[in-house]
Amino acid sequence: MKKTPIPRWSSGPRLTRFRARGRAGFELKRDQSLIDVGIAPTDGSQETSGKWKVDGDKLLFFKSSESKPTRKLEIISASPNRLVVKK
Repeated sequence: MKKTPIPRWSSGPRLTRFRARGRAGFELKRDQSLIDVGIAPTDGSQETSGKWKVDGDKLLFFKSSESKPTRKLEIISASPNRLVVKK
């Protein structure tokens, strides 16, 4: 996989944070660490850590022990304050 420079929108200490009770989401950090938030069996949140990487127009999520991406999201647009991905 080709190495891609870290995008401008990742310049803050916390790039993107989406969290809500009973909903999936993710938190991307500047050091390319990731917290993937899923729905727990009891309707709460369940967090999994990993890494994220940008490859072209794809945002890739990797679990800590995996070498292949566990999730791929298409980047629709990115600006310094906003990241839009396709579901």
